[in-house]
Amino acid sequence: MIVDIQTRRLRTMEQLRAFAEGNEAVDFRPGDRGEAYGFVRDALVRFGYGGLGKRDKGVVLRFLVAATGMSRQQMERLVRQWRETGSIRDRRGGSRGRPFARKYTAADIRLLAEVDEAFDQMSGLATREILRRQFEVFGDARFERLARISNGHVYNLRGSAAYRAKRALWTKTRASSVAIGLRQAPKPKGRPGFVRVDTVH
Repeated sequence: MIVDIQTRRLRTMEQLRAFAEGNEAVDFRPGDRGEAYGFVRDALVRFGYGGLGKRDKGVVLRFLVAATGMSRQQMERLVRQWRETGSIRDRRGGSRGRPFARKYTAADIRLLAEVDEAFDQMSGLATREILRRQFEVFGDARFERLARISNGHVYNLRGSAAYRAKRALWTKTRASSVAIGLRQAPKPKGRPGFVRVDTVH
């Protein structure tokens, strides 16, 4: 249960207002969304929310927000749904939304990895041109979807897990030679003022 036996005695608006103002301690236990909706519906009916004045409606809303842990905006949406339909139900349904359809398959990503390996991973623009020519000029049907890929999406596919699994690119640390000091005799070419200085670092 979302609410324990203490809240059952909150029947009048004075008791509810005392709770909303924090003058009365009431313990609540969290429950699932279905129990919360049932509790909200019962409370709206018990306090006759539809026939209350604006001030008393605010008290009921503050009580329900505190009791359920929902935000004020969520509670106002539930109350609006109750007033329009007479019930409160989860409108989210079973699915959490339909994901975008995948245009490029795992085979396409593997094909891109093979092209990058063969051409030493060129820029996105050059790679896109290679993919287009493979389909339009050379007639390779495997490149039908990749032939119309955008420059930016080449980099998106390169960052995918399927691409990294197919082609791991390892580069060794490149040594760089920096001339810290140069030791040689001066070449004044007959001009005065040249001095040879040897220093030790």
